[in-house]
Amino acid sequence: MIRFTPAIRPMCIALVAIMVTSAVAFPVLIGRLEIYLRKEPVALRSALDSLPSRLGRWTMQGEDFEMTATMTEELGTDKHLTRVYRDPSGDELTVHLAYYTGGIDDVPHVPERCFNAAGLTTLGSTIVEPLALEFADAAPTDIVNLKTGRRYDRISVRHPVLGLVDVHLPIGDSQISIVEAKDPKNKRVTHVGGYFFIANNRYAARASRVKSIAYDPKERSAYYLKVQVTYQTNAGPEEATREYLPIVEDLLDDLVPAVMQILPDWPELERRQRTAGEAVA
Repeated sequence: MIRFTPAIRPMCIALVAIMVTSAVAFPVLIGRLEIYLRKEPVALRSALDSLPSRLGRWTMQGEDFEMTATMTEELGTDKHLTRVYRDPSGDELTVHLAYYTGGIDDVPHVPERCFNAAGLTTLGSTIVEPLALEFADAAPTDIVNLKTGRRYDRISVRHPVLGLVDVHLPIGDSQISIVEAKDPKNKRVTHVGGYFFIANNRYAARASRVKSIAYDPKERSAYYLKVQVTYQTNAGPEEATREYLPIVEDLLDDLVPAVMQILPDWPELERRQRTAGEAVA
């Protein structure tokens, strides 16, 4: 049995009192400061496979890729979609979407990892390129994103059941991270992998940026979607990326609005949280 001297006993009692007080006070302080260490998950409005089979000039080819249980575990989410689209000129793009919500330590599975796992050799480092996206008929709104102060743009898209519905486009400058790779067994083909994220209705080109947006301590809820588009060409390194960019931009002009119809309505979520906060105040 451990015995304390009379001089030590008061110090131990004081230390225990401080620990108990901190355990009670810390959550209260966190709540008053509106800091959220745990994020509330946000559900998709519809399944990812409800993405239209036709996007502008692009048409779905074959069936969606079915992942094994092991692949899904490696990806870190069971909400994913992999689908091939082709345009009239014969260009093909493989679209891969993966949705994450609630957690604070998710690590996106990006093309650099995919290429290496598939036995490909990446060429150089990943670069970030601006995307020149054109959303026909998009219009500004008076709805302001609470984090950036920027106004949302709205665009109408066709819902399979409801007809034309309005969705809010992502906030920020659209950019895409791009990496090239080659198969040592077939060096004639260059593989181009491009990806970006939509996190809490905002664009992010890199995974590190996702953390600062979706997992901001002041955000009660969090989600992000990885949008990955891969392409194969006989063009050489660097030339392949120049060839890829206008092709992927053409698809994204229709893909992004269609995806926003599936993702949570973040402006509406912000409105509800703001209304609830005002009611409590």
